[in-house]
Amino acid sequence: MISPILNAHIALGICESRKIDAMLTSAQG
Repeated sequence: MISPILNAHIALGICESRKIDAMLTSAQG
């Protein structure tokens, strides 16, 4: 079983990487 804290860290990591992706694409375009 994945601990809720670890699960939250994974979710935050995905959220952050999506933000970075959006920043990179907006910087390019």
